[in-house]
Amino acid sequence: MVERVWADGESAECLPAPKWGLEAFSESLAQEVAGFGIKVTLVEPGAYGTDWGGSSAVWAEGQPPYQPVREAMVAAAAEVPQHDPAHVGAAILAVADAAEPPLRVFFGSAPLDIAEQVYASRLQTWRDGADISALAEGR
Repeated sequence: MVERVWADGESAECLPAPKWGLEAFSESLAQEVAGFGIKVTLVEPGAYGTDWGGSSAVWAEGQPPYQPVREAMVAAAAEVPQHDPAHVGAAILAVADAAEPPLRVFFGSAPLDIAEQVYASRLQTWRDGADISALAEGR
């Protein structure tokens, strides 16, 4: 699952929807199986130097109204550092060998930077709507 995010933390496309579903499923599954001593970890990788978006990708023909957005996304993606996927194996084994593996783990540093921006924005949105929330309680 992939999500492209602009520098200001705003999502650039609809692909995050399946990621949120997988995150919710993983969290629910972790709670459900915890009593059996089973641990669940959701790995959220950053960018790696693979052919994911290269010659192995199948691209739909672009529509003219979306061309500026597509060009901006391609330009933004070109600036993202690509890490060596050979290092992922050691990280996976570290999670598997951990006595208390994390429910969520980012692979790479960029996802944490993005998540901090996104969550700060969401928290502010909820704070800004606190008066509306209070109305729903009759206050």
